[in-house]
Amino acid sequence: MKILLENWNNFLNEAEQTVMYHSTPEENVEAILADGLKVGTGQSVYTGRHAQWADRQYDTRPIFLSAEAGQYEGIPLKVDVTGLVLVADIASVSDLGSEPPSMDYGFKEGFMLKWSKGTEPKELAGVLSSRREIAVERMLTPGSEEAVAAIAATGTAAVLENIPAERISR
Repeated sequence: MKILLENWNNFLNEAEQTVMYHSTPEENVEAILADGLKVGTGQSVYTGRHAQWADRQYDTRPIFLSAEAGQYEGIPLKVDVTGLVLVADIASVSDLGSEPPSMDYGFKEGFMLKWSKGTEPKELAGVLSSRREIAVERMLTPGSEEAVAAIAATGTAAVLENIPAERISR
């Protein structure tokens, strides 16, 4: 797990790696380049149901970013992530593992993603509980071990603040 965290920190700290990508339909490109990206608006790359589930956890529609251009359908726009607060893309986390997790609730930890035995994602082994669970709140805590591991495992992140146009380019 330590190596995973070090690799992700190196990814973010290298000068050429301060960029992530936001994919959008061609018709949105000029407006985004002029006005930036806004939380609470727009479509998600996920199905409506998947996006609604994630929206409830974030309390808004976040801005989703990927580490690689072209990872999602649409025109990839470069986003300078220097200084931005990145949290886990929890919908992408739920796509990890050999089967989808269930949503569980623990009095102490709140909502958790829980995988059945043998289906848990190997990429998150260092941050899953002994019951194969990961707390959603911890993945949404910037800089937490769970958030960093989830971002590294999925190659995606969510941003819960508007991103000004100056940070975005083709």
